[in-house]
Amino acid sequence: MDRYKEKFWLIANLALRQFLQRYQGSFLGILWPFLAAAIQMVIYAFIFSVILKAKWQQAGISGPQEDLPFWLIMFAGMTVYFFCSEMISAAPSMITSVPNYVKKIKFPLAVLPIVNLLVSVTTSCVFLVILAFAAAMVGAFHWYILLTPLVFMQAAFWCLGLSWMLAAAGVFIRDLQQVVPFLLQILLFLTPIFYPASAVPKAFRPVIQVNPLAFLVDTFRNLALWGIPPSWGIFLAWTAVSILFAYAGLLIFQRLRGAFADVL
Repeated sequence: MDRYKEKFWLIANLALRQFLQRYQGSFLGILWPFLAAAIQMVIYAFIFSVILKAKWQQAGISGPQEDLPFWLIMFAGMTVYFFCSEMISAAPSMITSVPNYVKKIKFPLAVLPIVNLLVSVTTSCVFLVILAFAAAMVGAFHWYILLTPLVFMQAAFWCLGLSWMLAAAGVFIRDLQQVVPFLLQILLFLTPIFYPASAVPKAFRPVIQVNPLAFLVDTFRNLALWGIPPSWGIFLAWTAVSILFAYAGLLIFQRLRGAFADVL
């Protein structure tokens, strides 16, 4: 039990230090995430509502809910994407950036993705607050938004599993540090963030349907903006798969852990 308490406080302290270091020395400090999220939303609103005058046609949505601003719907999708991309993009260099943790001290390296997860959760909470405020401003606030942490919980398992795999592989394949950001850009367009899933031609829908992020984005958007709960059976099935995926990622990481020192 004491060992688990020590790991808990280690993870908490590392996450707090990493979060504070990110804004250390800046004028606005920890207010930067709020400012960045607000500015991003304003830019989306200007480009997609004022310039492009884009409309979102969501299947199964009718009445006043159908007229939600395009920028708000897109920002909701980006909230989930940013959470995942922030974790995954940092994974390939997670071990190579701390060689002393591998060579000179005995350190539980497997906790590093969890530390990164906590920092990403903090940033995502800021985005969620901004989204809730914006939704309330346009009359689209639903109390179902309180269930959106369940979406982030499932996303966390997917991202943890992938982070453990990429962190381990990044020690041996340094090119992943350049490849992963490129793949994340592709994932951005393969996820229904800028378009509804119903707009995808039937021939290509299997590509979208096997993308866990697509399911997460749609579920999050339905809860936060339209107050539509998911099919809980499907949601629980996806969650179970995500937990197994995270466990598989941890096993792969621990299996390769012993070779890190030889490579670094």
